[in-house]
Amino acid sequence: MIAVRYGNVLSSRGSAIPLFKHQIASGGPVTITLPEMTRFLMTLDEAVNTIFAAMLHARRGEIFVPRVPSARITDVVDVPVGGRPIVTEVTGIRPGEKILVSEEEAFRTTERAGYYVLIPQLSELADTQFAPVLHAEYSSADSIVTGEELERLVALADFVDPAMSGPGAPAIAS
Repeated sequence: MIAVRYGNVLSSRGSAIPLFKHQIASGGPVTITLPEMTRFLMTLDEAVNTIFAAMLHARRGEIFVPRVPSARITDVVDVPVGGRPIVTEVTGIRPGEKILVSEEEAFRTTERAGYYVLIPQLSELADTQFAPVLHAEYSSADSIVTGEELERLVALADFVDPAMSGPGAPAIAS
């Protein structure tokens, strides 16, 4: 068995961006977990590529984790708000909020094919010949994007919600 682990996939049902855009088009409020919360942002293609990379390069028991950019949730919301007076409501952390590689997993994380690879804990599965590459957790606070790069990533989620694109769709600033 092998596995992949990743965060917010743009253009997926679980992505918060279509929800934010819908809330903005409805006049708000926009609901966020916490102002200091960050999220990994990866495209659907990157998610699929992670699966293929794991299929090609993973060894039994390993978990492949992509190295992708992230953003502060408040910055993600600011892109479609575009300066309009939309209220933001803080809801608090939801169950299941997590980081991609925990502090406990960092010492058994290596790199292969451009991905972080978590080596299995079970000694009979673990490759003992690896060089750890992390010394602390890998979280979405590690590589924050802003500005044009963030705008580009947020724009990739436009097609998810049909009400947000096409004829008669509400105008959303980007």
